[in-house]
Amino acid sequence: MTRKTIALVTLALGCALAPASANALDDELKLGQTVFQELCASCHGEQGNGDGVIADLFKVKPKALSQLSKENGGVYPFELVYQTLKATRKTKAHGDTAMPVWGDYFQVGVLDDPTADETQSFIALGKLLSVIYYVETLQEK
Repeated sequence: MTRKTIALVTLALGCALAPASANALDDELKLGQTVFQELCASCHGEQGNGDGVIADLFKVKPKALSQLSKENGGVYPFELVYQTLKATRKTKAHGDTAMPVWGDYFQVGVLDDPTADETQSFIALGKLLSVIYYVETLQEK
């Protein structure tokens, strides 16, 4: 997905959520938190500090996701996180381009299904974006 496409989808979601209440935005972050806790926390830790319960089992310690902004000059690297989760960017700890265990989680039944409609794709993208926005809330100042 190109930067322009990501920007347009983010803008569209932002516009769709703009008239929504703060509760709708909280729900989006809660979804991101739920997915993060289910899929990411065992490696990256509940607060994204790289100290998950199985972190010591890896040759390469899981990334401290709470430090992403700090490592990027104080700016949250949205596109980098997006590319990593979508497996379009190679991450040494993840081996090949597939995230371990759940690399296809966001697109299960969507990418390989010629009958999948646009709504299914947007739902999958929404889950992905909710995790990315949730990780942004974990950033240490």
